[in-house]
Amino acid sequence: MGGAIRAVCSARYPSLVAAALVLLGGALFTDGILAARAPVFADAHTSVLASAIQLGASPELDVSLSPLQTAFLQFDMSTLPGGISSADIGLARVRLYVRSVAAAGALEVRPVTDSWTESGITFENAPTLGPASSTFTVSPGARGTFVDVDVTSLVKSWIDGLAPNHGIAIVSSLGASVAFDSKDDATTSHAPELHVDLVAVEEKVWSGEADMLVARTTEGELGILPGHAPLLGQLAEPGEVRIKLAGGREVAYEVNGGFLSVTEHGVTVLAESVGPVTAEPKTR
Repeated sequence: MGGAIRAVCSARYPSLVAAALVLLGGALFTDGILAARAPVFADAHTSVLASAIQLGASPELDVSLSPLQTAFLQFDMSTLPGGISSADIGLARVRLYVRSVAAAGALEVRPVTDSWTESGITFENAPTLGPASSTFTVSPGARGTFVDVDVTSLVKSWIDGLAPNHGIAIVSSLGASVAFDSKDDATTSHAPELHVDLVAVEEKVWSGEADMLVARTTEGELGILPGHAPLLGQLAEPGEVRIKLAGGREVAYEVNGGFLSVTEHGVTVLAESVGPVTAEPKTR
């Protein structure tokens, strides 16, 4: 991407959406945004059906509720540029290749809170997990496609040293049953990978609380209300972000390129360019 990068951010659920328009420029990187990748160096799944068996060499990562199966992944963060902090991270997402879908539905991403190894982990000795940091949905027709999983908040905490990086676990809590390719599947070479978009903040363009945020993505127009389910979407080109304020007022911006991320903490929209469609009415 070239030129300036801008972002629309919103947060503080569940009562109001707090939004901010932030200009991101080339102070850190000449193009304003640097897409870095961290390869997976350990992945495995555990299964109650093989509670004492090590499944780290399996070509797939099975996740299901019945039987209980959990996928574990850890990434080599040393490939990211040195000296960065959480403020430099715009988005972080894990890309997974869907091998099969026995039952579609939502899956949870949870931080792993203790150390483990690919060759040693089993269902019986699996490490403990933290609370879900995000969720994502695998559709019935997702077989043979990639899915992106938002892990921005976790990666930021790892970078700043606020939490130990023991990787993530993918858990089924509502009945979804999905298999992903592992790094040991030599037939497809679709190993899991961590993608991190690094950006530089130049100035804040707009901030305040709103009742709703609406963004145009490649999947259609999305309306983000307090408590919206987590998702990761790609912005349409050209696109538009509308911030609906209290009292019926609205601020709208034209945006081009980038992503929209919704987590339990709020919304972040990163875009290559931003221009106002309407100015915020002044209150008297």
